[in-house]
Amino acid sequence: MPVEVISRTKEILAGMEKRDIEIPLIRPPKIRSMQISLFEEADNRLRNAIESLDLDRLTPLDALLELKKLQELARNGGGY
Repeated sequence: MPVEVISRTKEILAGMEKRDIEIPLIRPPKIRSMQISLFEEADNRLRNAIESLDLDRLTPLDALLELKKLQELARNGGGY
């Protein structure tokens, strides 16, 4: 172990014993599967299509038409 790691560990332990230090929650790294998803490409297209919508500029009718396109994209997995 590097000396810096051991030194920091001792500081944290001493702080815990005195209750002077809070330990931040350490989340384990997210492990990404190496397997290719059959739906990942379609999901990404759907996500990109939703993110690209300018909701402030859509009329109710335009929003309904866009929703219909997104529904078709979700059902077919095809291009937008």
